[in-house]
Amino acid sequence: MSAARPKSGTTARPGLGHAPHDGDHGHPAHDHLDHPTHAPVADEADERQALLEAAFVEGFRAAGDKTSFLRLAGVPFELTIDGKAGFKLMEVRLCDHATVGAATPGFGTGELVYQPFPGPLVRQHTHLTFIYCGARETRALSWRQVAAVSAADGAP
Repeated sequence: MSAARPKSGTTARPGLGHAPHDGDHGHPAHDHLDHPTHAPVADEADERQALLEAAFVEGFRAAGDKTSFLRLAGVPFELTIDGKAGFKLMEVRLCDHATVGAATPGFGTGELVYQPFPGPLVRQHTHLTFIYCGARETRALSWRQVAAVSAADGAP
């Protein structure tokens, strides 16, 4: 069952696009959620997971008691992964990155054309990884992978 989309003349749902408006940019007035080039990039579940992950990162950084924060956030300390039991949570890694430029192949040359970004275009990213160790192997899992595995494992 697909989610109902707002009809023209209604307000779009927050975070999924923008409200309908007059066609002042090359096409007639319409509800942008129904236009394929204006459709949401991610569905609501993906957007919710991204928000939860960002809130987790912010809270984990601020938490004085990281272990209690993990418990409150529902992060399992033990998982069964690919049918193998006994994987224990050993590390939570937060790695910050900043994208400060772009490079493309030069036309007709073997050289790269590099363009550093001006300050407002620099994008900061935080990569969150959970490290689980088993008897014979170590697994690095993302926020979504931990959620999926813990749901399949029956963790709360």
